[in-house]
Amino acid sequence: MQSSLQRAAEKLIQDVRGEPSSITACDRVGGGCISQACLVTLADGHQLFLKSNPDPLPRLFETEAMGLTTLNEANVIRIPNVLGTRAKQGDVPAFIVMEA
Repeated sequence: MQSSLQRAAEKLIQDVRGEPSSITACDRVGGGCISQACLVTLADGHQLFLKSNPDPLPRLFETEAMGLTTLNEANVIRIPNVLGTRAKQGDVPAFIVMEA
């Protein structure tokens, strides 16, 4: 994981959890065709799923987050809660972080 993405993801996670959150590992996950995905492990052992895309379609991850939230509201199957998304900013790709 590039360091600028790691710093941005750690900031988002820290803002949501209200406590320092350092990423200690990023294990790539296959299966995606337009975004890179990894299972991140935090210093406290908690794991989260992170997807990033350096050249995303407009509002790609914001739209995904809205869809996952809508599906979660149906309460039929387990849908991971989304911690947050960030649009591409400079050298930091757009990304979404959710429960693993």
